[in-house]
Amino acid sequence: MKKLLRIVLFGVILMMAFTGTSCSNRYYVKTARAEMEEYSYTDIDEAKEKADKLAQYGYQVYDSSNKVVYTTHSELVADILSSGKRITDFVREAGFKYGHAPMNPAMNCEAKLVSCDRFVCWALYDVGFTDQPEENGIYVFDSRRNDHDFETWCEKHGFTRIENVDELQAGDIVFVTPKVSKSGVIYPGHTFLYAGHDSGNNHFRYDCGSDTRIQSVQPSSEPIHNFMFAYRPVKK
Repeated sequence: MKKLLRIVLFGVILMMAFTGTSCSNRYYVKTARAEMEEYSYTDIDEAKEKADKLAQYGYQVYDSSNKVVYTTHSELVADILSSGKRITDFVREAGFKYGHAPMNPAMNCEAKLVSCDRFVCWALYDVGFTDQPEENGIYVFDSRRNDHDFETWCEKHGFTRIENVDELQAGDIVFVTPKVSKSGVIYPGHTFLYAGHDSGNNHFRYDCGSDTRIQSVQPSSEPIHNFMFAYRPVKK
């Protein structure tokens, strides 16, 4: 009887060890914020390959303990892209229109209005950059160069300035379409989130610069015209 119990106990221990090993070797390819399909693999290289193919959505590889074990760009970039996807899906499905919201949409989106600058800052707010003006939010350009001015805000946070379009990386905040103020200041007229190179001259982007864009499934894939500069978020 004792011998039989020892055999049964040994079998249970072996089964537990096997089960634990199987669980620890399973990898999950998913996003942190967007509600998107999750993929499961037992091979880490297959999981990495899948994450790379879906990097524009912010996919990363997690282990069974929900720890990130691989990311194509960085965890911050993946979070920003995942937020970009989540927010563009949300504003499309909720029927948002293009316009300058009276309140920062990241804090209060009841007006159902969003613009290019408010959207990008919403994504940044979503990943922890929450020190933004509550009223209106941040503008792509403010001649007073205060906390509402996007370029000034980026500099204040120590973001890396990018002057060459060929140096863009996923997660960068891109400023395009130069305009001239009455005082002769050249400033950007539009901004969007860069989500990586697609193919040829086409690049992925998350962009809420018009009703058409707001109502479309994103990211889009298109060339970048009238590039001025970009900022790369840095989390201290």
